[in-house]
Amino acid sequence: MTQPQMDMTNYLEFQLSLLRLSAIPGPNGTVMTDRMADEARKIEDIVGARVPLKRNVA
Repeated sequence: MTQPQMDMTNYLEFQLSLLRLSAIPGPNGTVMTDRMADEARKIEDIVGARVPLKRNVA
């Protein structure tokens, strides 16, 4: 995996972690919207396709 690919994978993993954090109900009871959940699933799919490649690089 090239450096730009690793950078993009790291960026996507970071964005996914932010989306997961947004799923935690807030102090006023706000929760993740359906749109955000859909975006999180899309990013999870992209990261899931990339992360195995990253882990195979030694």
